[in-house]
Amino acid sequence: MSYNPQLFRFIPPLLWISQIFATSAHSNPADMLPRFLVGFLWNTTLFGQRLFFLLGPLGHAFNFAILAILLAWAISASEMLSPGKFRLVSSLTFLYALSDEIHQIFVPTRTFQIQDLIVDALGALLGLYLFQTLVMMCHRKAEPKSPLL
Repeated sequence: MSYNPQLFRFIPPLLWISQIFATSAHSNPADMLPRFLVGFLWNTTLFGQRLFFLLGPLGHAFNFAILAILLAWAISASEMLSPGKFRLVSSLTFLYALSDEIHQIFVPTRTFQIQDLIVDALGALLGLYLFQTLVMMCHRKAEPKSPLL
C-alpha cells in the first residue's frame, strides 16, 4: 500500500463533518456548551438582543466557514482555487448543509430551516474568501523582492 499525502488532507474535513453531524443530532446543541458560557450569553445583551439568540446563526456560519476552508485546503493544498474548484468546494459545502438541514427533520425539537441553510451558504462563502485571501498573502510573502535599481 502506497502513501498518498493528498488523501490525508481529507481527514480534517471529514472530522469536521462528523462534528457538525453530532451537533445536529443533539436535540438542544446549547446543552453541549459549558454552563458558564450559556449563562454569560443569556445575561449579555447587544443592541437589546441576548447574545444567546445569536449563538445559532453564528454557529452555523462558523461551522460551514471552517468546513469550506478545510475542503478548499484538501482539494487545492496551498494554491488559489480555480473557478472550477471554487464551484466544487462551494457546491460540496452547500450540499452538506442541505443534508444537515434534512437530517434535523428527524431529530426531536429540530426542524429544517431555510434561513439556517442561507446562513450556512454565507458562512461557506466567507470561509472561501478567507482561504483565498490567506493563500494570496502567503504567496506574496514567499515571492522574492526585487532589488531597488
